Amino acid sequence: MKVLLIVSILIFSLFSCGQNDSSSGAESSISSLVPSESEVLSSAELNLLRAQYTGCEPNLECPESIAKLIVFKRGEDRDEQRQAFCTGVLISKDMILTSSTCLGNKVINGSDCHRVFALFPRVRDKEATASQCIDLLSTTSPAQWAEGKKNVWRNDFAILRFKEVNSRTPLPINLNGIQSQDYSMWGLQQENEVRGIIRKQDCHPLFNSYANVFAQNPFSPFIPFEGCEFDTQDLFSGSSGAAIVSSAGKLSGVVSSSLSEDKIRLFKEGQLLYDGEVNPIVHVTNLSCINFPGRTLQNTSECLKTINRVELDKEQKKLINNPELYIDSKKLITDSILNLNPFFDFDIDFVDNSNLEDDGENSYLASWLEPVLRMKCFKNYQSWIDKKMFRNPILWWLHKKKTSVYAVHNNWKIIKKFDRSFYPVILYTQEEGRQEYRIEFSPRSLKKKGESYLYFHIPPLTGRDPDPTLSVEEFDSMGDCQILSETIID
Repeated sequence: MKVLLIVSILIFSLFSCGQNDSSSGAESSISSLVPSESEVLSSAELNLLRAQYTGCEPNLECPESIAKLIVFKRGEDRDEQRQAFCTGVLISKDMILTSSTCLGNKVINGSDCHRVFALFPRVRDKEATASQCIDLLSTTSPAQWAEGKKNVWRNDFAILRFKEVNSRTPLPINLNGIQSQDYSMWGLQQENEVRGIIRKQDCHPLFNSYANVFAQNPFSPFIPFEGCEFDTQDLFSGSSGAAIVSSAGKLSGVVSSSLSEDKIRLFKEGQLLYDGEVNPIVHVTNLSCINFPGRTLQNTSECLKTINRVELDKEQKKLINNPELYIDSKKLITDSILNLNPFFDFDIDFVDNSNLEDDGENSYLASWLEPVLRMKCFKNYQSWIDKKMFRNPILWWLHKKKTSVYAVHNNWKIIKKFDRSFYPVILYTQEEGRQEYRIEFSPRSLKKKGESYLYFHIPPLTGRDPDPTLSVEEFDSMGDCQILSETIID
């Protein structure tokens, strides 16, 4: 009986060990793969490399082509050691794609590639493996980094050659553009200086959003994606270089970084967000616009279009000044003030109240539109000139040569806001106070001749001093709408 009990315990123990081995399957150490000495790494860096663990998110089987990249960087003092973590994607037996910004200047300039290592986790029947960079094949131009705004970047990528990783199947590349559909982002989340987990996030591209106004179709070179929450601002996090994979399992993009904190702060402090919040957004390099070895671009006009600060300003203004955005608000305001009085018909212009002395982004984002009346013509004067204006003969005698009437409407504003995806949201508001227009004309001339001189006094726009060029419009003669039904006087 005792023998049977001991045998049972041993079998249970062995079974339990096997289970633990299997459950840890996606997390792997590569300590045995790292040599004891290195010409490019210090002993401290070698120890850190040996200690690295890379795994997949629990209950999730990650693609075998996704790797953790550890980049050992040197400071000005050679003894000062630093490291950054990125995500890398195997695209051939010896080529890995990642983000150039994570690698840093020395790697991009070709001097420190040998200090970059790829660590692949254990996946299914594939054991953990490691490889060392031996060459930089292609990369984003570092000159682009001088542009602080990611919105004027064309891409952010690097293709590195590593010692062959024969045990892994490369991820196929999609060359047919990024479509309006859901994608999976596979990226590293480095929890500390040793342990990193490859996680999956679902996200989708944003086209024609203020997040990047150059992202207008599937072949735009740099496209914002919404819904991915990895921290790509911090190089320690590891998600820079994450893979954007289509539902067909093809690599479509590589993650650069999150939307700029400065842009988010600008919108929040300027109260430009509809509900004060933004969704997580990352910038993604469109692989359809990358010259991979042995292929040519399919859509050169879009991939290679001009991207600079001048074009950025044009495209941003074009997006938020799109007339179609304002149709409903303008119609509602126009309908509410057209019948101001029985005497005149007006045209209504909507004037941008931006600071004319400031051409910057803050000015046109924080500006609003407000209605300004323009004289069109007298309504059918025979219906009101005696009956409604001057029923009393004495008043007629007093005012027959010159009189003034007023057109009054509430202060309306059309303001710009943005939703959580940085799409424009156009709202109208009714402010305190009123806009009052004084109109001077000759009733006698109108009654006898069907026309009259007219002075139209225009109030200043909200928050502005009177503009002498707009304050008064003078017309030598202004006729009846029935006579000048198609006439619009600007």
